[in-house]
Formats: sequence, C-alpha cells, structure tokens
Amino acid sequence: MKTKLFSLLVVLLYTTCLKAYDFKSGDLCYTIIKDTETYRVEITQAEFDSAHVAVLSIPETVIHEGITYTVSSIGEGVFKGFSFLTHITIPSSVTNIGESAFSGCTALTSIIIGNDTLSIERHDWRECH
Repeated sequence: MKTKLFSLLVVLLYTTCLKAYDFKSGDLCYTIIKDTETYRVEITQAEFDSAHVAVLSIPETVIHEGITYTVSSIGEGVFKGFSFLTHITIPSSVTNIGESAFSGCTALTSIIIGNDTLSIERHDWRECH
C-alpha cells in the first residue's frame, strides 16, 4: 500500500513539474500573469532544438485562445546554459528580465534590449562572450 501511494505521489509530482507554464507558442512557454486590467505573460521555459537556433527574437505579443498577450517578462534562468545562442533581441514590451536568465550563454555576442526594460535581475554576464 505504501509503495502504491509513493508511486502515485511521484507520478503526480512529475506531471506537475512538466507543465510549469500555461501555454506554449512556438518554442517558448508562457505563464499568464494574473492581472485584472491587462493581458500579460512571462516566458517561463524554452523548448527548442539547439542545432537549429542561434538567433532568438522574443515576440512583443503572443496570441493564445483568441487573446493577445503582451510579453512583459523573461523568467529566472529561462535560457540558462543555452550555449548555442549567439544573438538575442528583446522588445520594449519586456520590462523585467529574471535572475540568471542568460547565464552560461557562452556564444552570445549580441543582445538588443528595448528601451522600456525597467529591471534586469542579477546575472553572471562574465559567462557571456
């Protein structure tokens, strides 16, 4: 009985961890920021094949189930260790970049950040070239 209960708990925990976002559009996963006035999302996960992506442009908006969401933040560690990225463009709609979002991006040679970015949390930029 204890083994079955433990197995069930492990399966539930595993499936919960797999979907740590509300929806996926393209190769990026988004979490809806609960808010009464605006439709905003945070990028919380990236799921792309490193062999095919070197240049990344974060979209300003993304549509899900007929609703247009503004991409307003990049979550903590989202692109951490993505050593294949060379260029990243972040639109003005992104006002917050989470801690270590680009840590370990050793091939990164260009980051273009929009004018309205208000907060860039602690990063280890020394690991970027």
